[in-house]
Amino acid sequence: MSDLTPVRDEDVFDIAKVHHWLSQFISESSLPEVFQFRSGASNLTYLLKYPDRELVLRRPPIGTKAVSAHDMKREFLIQSRLKPVVQISM
Repeated sequence: MSDLTPVRDEDVFDIAKVHHWLSQFISESSLPEVFQFRSGASNLTYLLKYPDRELVLRRPPIGTKAVSAHDMKREFLIQSRLKPVVQISM
């Protein structure tokens, strides 16, 4: 866990809203512990630690950015197309 840190003040998000959205897909009743990965240069990356599972949440940084930078939809599309032939976590 050395790569994890408490979430930086400027990168805090509403975990209750994220948990509410996730509850459509997972059966976890309590809010997760949230940590932030120190590494990663482009998108903000968090660890959501539930009692029975750990999930990684990524999001673009807040503020002005180039139109094509931090394109999470593009990353998801690429991973979705790779899924049938490459073992990846989604």
